[in-house]
Amino acid sequence: MAAPSFGDALSTFREDMTNMMERTKASTGDTESDVQLLKSKRNYANDGLIERDVTDTPPVLDDLNQPDPPFSESYWVSPPFRMLVIGGAFFFFPFLTTFLINIIDIDENEYEIINGQFGPSVSVLYGTFVALTLEILYKRQCNIQENSTLEASLLAQVTQNVLSLFRDDAIVAREASQIVADQVRVIASRSRGAEMLTIMRADPYARMLSLVDRFQKSTNDFTLQEEALIECLRGEIPQLMESRAKRLSDEASELPPTHYLVLSLLTGLSLIGFTSATLTIVDENGKPPLESRLVFAGLTAIFFLFYNFCRDLNNPFGGVYQIKRAGADAFLLQIKSTLASQPFGPEVRFDSGGFRQSFDGPDLACEDECVLECEDDDEFCGPAFGMSQNALASAAAAATPTTATVMPKVDAAEAGDKEMICDDDEECDPDDGDVYLLDDWDDGDDENDPDGWEYYDDYGDYDDDDAYLPGAVEGTGTAAVAAAAGASVMKNAEKSAPPLPGVKEMICDDDEECDPDDGDVYLLDDWDDGDDENDPDGWEYYDDYGDYDDDDAYLPGAVEGTGTAAVAAAAGASVMKNAEKSAPPLPPGSDPALLYFLGTSGFGATSCVYDVEKSTANMEEADLLLGSTEVLRAEELFRRKKLAEKRSRFGEDWERESLGERDVQTLRDLDERKEQERFAARETVKRPREQCREKERFASDESTRLTEDDVDELVEKVLIPQDKKEQEKATAAEAEAEAKRLAEEEARLRAREEELQKRAREEEAAAAEAEAKRAAEEEEEAMKAAKVEAEAKAKRDAEEAAAARKAAKEATEAEQRRKEEAEEEERRRRELAAREAYDSSLSALKDPATGVSFPPKLEDDLYLMGVGVRRKAIINVYSVGAYSSYEARTCLSGDSSSSPGRNKNDVLERLQSAVKSADRTSFILNMTFKASAEAMAGAIADSVAPRHAGDQTNVDELKKIILEGVKKVKKGGAATKGTTFRFDCDKDGLSVSVDRENVGRVASRTLSGAFCDVFLDDKAVSPALRDSIYGNC
Repeated sequence: MAAPSFGDALSTFREDMTNMMERTKASTGDTESDVQLLKSKRNYANDGLIERDVTDTPPVLDDLNQPDPPFSESYWVSPPFRMLVIGGAFFFFPFLTTFLINIIDIDENEYEIINGQFGPSVSVLYGTFVALTLEILYKRQCNIQENSTLEASLLAQVTQNVLSLFRDDAIVAREASQIVADQVRVIASRSRGAEMLTIMRADPYARMLSLVDRFQKSTNDFTLQEEALIECLRGEIPQLMESRAKRLSDEASELPPTHYLVLSLLTGLSLIGFTSATLTIVDENGKPPLESRLVFAGLTAIFFLFYNFCRDLNNPFGGVYQIKRAGADAFLLQIKSTLASQPFGPEVRFDSGGFRQSFDGPDLACEDECVLECEDDDEFCGPAFGMSQNALASAAAAATPTTATVMPKVDAAEAGDKEMICDDDEECDPDDGDVYLLDDWDDGDDENDPDGWEYYDDYGDYDDDDAYLPGAVEGTGTAAVAAAAGASVMKNAEKSAPPLPGVKEMICDDDEECDPDDGDVYLLDDWDDGDDENDPDGWEYYDDYGDYDDDDAYLPGAVEGTGTAAVAAAAGASVMKNAEKSAPPLPPGSDPALLYFLGTSGFGATSCVYDVEKSTANMEEADLLLGSTEVLRAEELFRRKKLAEKRSRFGEDWERESLGERDVQTLRDLDERKEQERFAARETVKRPREQCREKERFASDESTRLTEDDVDELVEKVLIPQDKKEQEKATAAEAEAEAKRLAEEEARLRAREEELQKRAREEEAAAAEAEAKRAAEEEEEAMKAAKVEAEAKAKRDAEEAAAARKAAKEATEAEQRRKEEAEEEERRRRELAAREAYDSSLSALKDPATGVSFPPKLEDDLYLMGVGVRRKAIINVYSVGAYSSYEARTCLSGDSSSSPGRNKNDVLERLQSAVKSADRTSFILNMTFKASAEAMAGAIADSVAPRHAGDQTNVDELKKIILEGVKKVKKGGAATKGTTFRFDCDKDGLSVSVDRENVGRVASRTLSGAFCDVFLDDKAVSPALRDSIYGNC
C-alpha cells in the first residue's frame, strides 16, 4: 500500500483546518447554530435521576438533593479567588499609574472635566446596564424554572389519565408509557438540539394525542369516565405543548457574547476614569497613595464579581445560580414510579434503549445481510459473523452428515435457553460431544439469522467451532458442525455493528498499481487494525466499495498477499464486481451514536434495528459525535438510499432529470433553463403559425385587389363619355375649389403661427413671473434665516450672560455659605469651650435647711439650677433640686444679681419660661421626713391641680402613679427619710421615678408645665428654691 504524498497530506491538513474553523464559527457568535443546539448542556433533573431504580426502593428526599457545582463553575465566589483579584489589583495599580503618568500630559482643568463629567456618566451608564442585565437574567431563570416544573407536573397528570384511559388495552398503554418515558429522558438530560429534532420528526406530545384520536375513532360507546378522560387529555396535552414552547423560548433568550463585551468595556471605562482621577494626587515617582490603591482593588473586585455573576446567571443549568430542580425531580420520579408499578413496567425503558422504535425508512448500511435485533438473553448482535453466504455455501458443501435428533429444551440452569442435537446413543450429554443450538435453530425464517441460515454454537461460548450454515445440519457433535463449516470461522467474537460505507484503501495486485479495473480491491481504511471497533477482535471486513454484496467477507486478520487472488483465496470466493465509490465515512466509532441519534429523531428502519450498549451510546457522546457535519452526512446517506430506491422503480433517467448530485441552486437553474426551453419551443411553434396567417391574409388581399389596367378597362366600360363643355366646367370648378382650399390653408397656417407666438409670449411672461417669485422667496428665506440667526445669537448671548450671572451668584452664595459655616463652626467651638469651662467650675449644692447635697450635673446633661426645702409648718418635708438644660441654666448669665435695675420677679419669669421650653427639666425630691404614700401623692396632686388647665384625669393619673409607685418600691407603703422622687418634665409629658426606678408616665404637655409652675411660679411651694435659682443664675 503506497504512502500518501506530500500534496495529499497538505490537502488533508487544509481540509481539517477548514472544518475546524467552520466548527469554531458555528460554535460561537451571537446567532444560534446547529452545533450550539447539539452541544448545549441542559438538564432539568439531577444527575442519575432517570437511572434510579424505583421498583424495590421508593423515592426519598435524598433523591431531590442538588449536587454542588464543580469548582470550574463556582471558583469566582471562593474567598481565594476574590483575595487574588483584590491583591492583584492592589499591586498592579502603582504600575498602571506610573505607566500613565509618563505617557499622558493633561492639564489639571482637564482632569477636573474627567472627574466631574466622564466618571459619573460612565458610572450611571454602568449601573443602568448591570441592573438591566440582572433583571433580564433573573426573569429568564424564573421563567425557565416555572415552565419546566409546570411541564413536569402536567406530564405526570397526563400519565395518570393515559393509564386510566388505556387500562383495558395493554399494548396501547405500553406504547403511551414509552412515549412518556422518552419525553422524561428528553426533559432530564437531552440537548436542546435533540429535543427540537424530535419535535420536528416525531413529536411525543403529538404522538400521544394521535393515540387518543385513534382510541376515539375506534370506539363508539364511551363510558362517562372515558369521556371525561378524553376531554381532560385534549386540554392537558395542548397545555403541555404551550409550556414546552415557553420553556424552549426562554432557553433561547440567553444573552449573546456581545452583551458581555459591552459590559467589559463599561467596566474598563470606569476603572480608567478612577485611574485618571488618581493621577492628580500621585507622588513625584507616579506612585498613588495607599487609600487609592485600596479603593482601586475594591472596585476591581466588585466589577469582577458583577461580571461573573451575570455570566453565571446566563447559564441556568450550571454554576452557582442555577435553577432548582426539586419540583421537576419530584414529578419525574412520580412518573417513573407510576410506570414501574404497571404490569408492563419492566418493558418501559428510560435509558437510551427506550428510543428504539419502528419508523418507516430505508436501511442505513445493510442490504443482503440484515442487522439483527437482539433479545435480552443473546450474547452478540450484528451481521452474520463468519464468511459471506457464497463462501459459507461453498464450505458447507464439503460434508453432509446423515442424521440428527432434536430434543426438547433442557433445564436452563444446566445449559441456558437452548436445544440440543444428540448423538447416536440419544443421550443429551455435553461431555459426549453433543451440541447445544439456539432455541430457534430449526426456524428457516428466524429473524435472528439470515433467511435460510442457522447459527450453530456449542453452549453459547462463541468459540472456533461455531458457524452460520445453510439450514439444519445432518449429523451430530462438534465434528459434524466443524466438517459442515469446512474451517474454523469464529474467534472469540464480541458485539459489533456492521461498518458504515466509507473511504477505502486498496490492496494492489502484483504490479503494485492500484487499479480497480485490474482486479484490485478496496478495503475499509482501518482494515489492518486488529482492534477496530467496527469489527470483531482479530477480524477484518473485506468489502468492495461498501456495497455489502455476496462477495464480501469477514476474514481473520489482514490478508497475506496482494490482489484479488489473495483475497479470493482467503474468502473462498471472488471479491470484486464492478464496484462504485460510496459516501465519505463517518468518524470511527460513531455508528452506535448515529443510530441512537436517528432513532430519537424519527429515523430508523423496520428491518434493521440496532440495540446499542448504554456505555457507547449515551446521550452526551451522541451529541458530541453528531456535529453539524456528521448529521448532514447521515442525511446524505438516507437521501442517496431513497434515490436508489426511486431509480430502481422509475429508471435511471429519473435521477438524471430530478436531483442527482446537484445542489438546490443547480436545481433552480435547471428549472429555469427548462422553462426557457419550453418558452422557446412555444415561440418556435407560434412564429410559423403567425407567418402562415400573414401569408393567408396577403393572399386574400391579392385576390381582391384591382390593377390600374383593370380600373381603366372598367372606366371605359362603365362611364359614359361626356362632352367637352362639361369637361371644361368640371375643370373650372376644380380650379376654384383648389384656390379656395389654398386660401383656407393659408389662413389656417397664419392662425397657427399667431397662436404659437401668443403661447411663446405667455410662456416667457410666466417664466419671468416665476423667476421673480422665486427670487422674492429666496430673498424672504434669506431674511428669515438672518432673523433666526440674529435671534439665536441674541438668545445665546443672553444665555451666556445669564449663565455668567448665575455662576457669579452661585460663587457669591458659596462664599457666603462658607463664611456662615466658618462662623457657625467658630460659634460651636466657643460654645463647647465655654461649656467645658462651665462644667469644670461646677460644684454640688447643699440645702442649708436640711443638709441634703445635690450633684451639679446629671448623667443626661441636666445642670443643677438651685436647691430648696419644702416646709409644712415647722417640719422640713423634703429637699428639692431643680435641673434643666445648659441653655436654660445660662439664659440669665448676663443678668447678675448686682446688675442695676434687675427685677427679681422679671428674671424668675424669664427663667420659668426658659425652663418650660427646654427639652427636659427634672425635679429631684429627697425626703427628710417620713410621709405616707397617700399623703405624698395627695400633696403633690393638690399643688398641681390649680395650676393645670387641661383634663383633670391627668392629675388623678399622676396621683395614682405616685401612690402605686411608693407602695411598689418602698416596703410598708411610705416614703421614708432618704427616699428620692424624680419628676422629668418634657414637651410630651411627665415621668415619675421612685428611688431611681421608673414607676409611670403621664402623656400631657400641660401637666408637665403645671408641675414646673409648682416650684417656679410666684406661689411656689418652695420659695427657697426660687431664691437659690435666682442667686445661682
